[in-house]
Amino acid sequence: MQCQRPHLGIRHIGHVGFDVDNLDPELKSLFDMCGITEAQLRDKKTFKIIYDFLERKGGVEAVKEELRRASNPTQPSQTNPGPAKQPEGPTTDTAAVAFPVTTVEVYGTSPADLAKVKKLLDDLMSEECTSRDFQSTYLASIQEADKEAIVALGKNNQVDIVMASPDTITVSGKKDDVLDTVLNISTFIQAAKEREAQESEKKRLRETLCWEVAEEESWVALDSDISYQLELAFHKKEESFTYEEDGEVYTVDFKELRRENSRGHSWKIKRTLIGDPDTAIIQPPPTWTKMEGRDLEVILLPPDSDEYERIEAAFLSSCQHQETAPVQIVQIRRIQNKSQWQRYSVLKQAVDKKYPNQTNEQFLYHGTTKEICQKINSTGFNRSFCGRNAVVHGEGTYFAKEAWYSCRDQYSNPDENGFKYIYRARVVTGLPCKGRQGMKEPDPLDPKDPRAGLYDCAVDDPQNPFIHVVFCDAGAYPDYLIIFKNI
Repeated sequence: MQCQRPHLGIRHIGHVGFDVDNLDPELKSLFDMCGITEAQLRDKKTFKIIYDFLERKGGVEAVKEELRRASNPTQPSQTNPGPAKQPEGPTTDTAAVAFPVTTVEVYGTSPADLAKVKKLLDDLMSEECTSRDFQSTYLASIQEADKEAIVALGKNNQVDIVMASPDTITVSGKKDDVLDTVLNISTFIQAAKEREAQESEKKRLRETLCWEVAEEESWVALDSDISYQLELAFHKKEESFTYEEDGEVYTVDFKELRRENSRGHSWKIKRTLIGDPDTAIIQPPPTWTKMEGRDLEVILLPPDSDEYERIEAAFLSSCQHQETAPVQIVQIRRIQNKSQWQRYSVLKQAVDKKYPNQTNEQFLYHGTTKEICQKINSTGFNRSFCGRNAVVHGEGTYFAKEAWYSCRDQYSNPDENGFKYIYRARVVTGLPCKGRQGMKEPDPLDPKDPRAGLYDCAVDDPQNPFIHVVFCDAGAYPDYLIIFKNI
């Protein structure tokens, strides 16, 4: 029998936010996925099941918002990526579910009468029972907990759920129970779709940008999940964002670009676009102060600053050696040279791209004289005046792993006041080769293939390097000038 359109049903549907005659496209998409036709929406029983389902999910708007998240999970994304298929779908544990069985015994006086009764029972079963296929490529991405929930759903609704194929579930049972089951399965599919889209977006963001926090002298990339959440908040133009990591709560102020923890400690934070060295955006170290358009600033560090104490502690520790007299620091100056930093950063990014799974930068020491300091501050480590005192490992600029070596008068000659000068430098060491006298550039990586390029520097001992020789003037940056004296 064809059901007529019930006025009470239409008013009820209107109460929860949709009208069959003017169906919202987002809800229509959900109903189409579940195989629900317009005729079925006008059926009282079907409507009641849908109404109860929407109410359990928080109403129409809540369901629509869930559908939007699944189809477009992030503001930055310009694409709607498809699912990453995996080999296994929901388990077939439902096959083991024991459903109640009713046995009907019919007695009659003739086979014809029994046949009529059987037909009536068959027609009744056909009217009350159905089998519905639910297809989705995201079935393979459903989590184990959701698979277990689907099994429990089959038990509770007393329906049979079978994996007909990797992307198809067949649900069989009483019509009302089948519809309720299919509607609930659709929520697991939406969740799987949202997870796949978010993972794809996280991967895209990892390849294009990251959020970094200042830790001492370096920028350190935040966890990719945190970067993803920060990027969402940033694109929504939120003023701040709070997250938890390793038991600590942090709040990021997007206007000030600062991160603060619950104890009031604060760090600089920045958004970095990832690109090729030719197009990369070069950021200065987090310790630098504003330069107001100037290319060079030499900043005298306050002795009571954390930065001063960190550089001082590392230097004094590195000076302890039986061949070196005790030293006392007079000043520490930070060298902020934009053009030098630009050249150094481009070279470092290129080496990082060649060798992404190793540390390509080291903090090393270079001793010099008062006169040459001005040249290094302005133009960097030029081999024409930096390699005068050592040539045994090649004709380049020499750097030592420990400061005591550079403290020798041979390398840091005292001035008229007895002050000596050493740079704590950043050096791109990359992949080193064995140095030798007369070497003017590093050895080729593959002598048989000129396109393979060269090693990045030379060292005294490739197994345990102490001396590093740089042949490219952009391969080192004079981070700090340490002025000291022997005591």
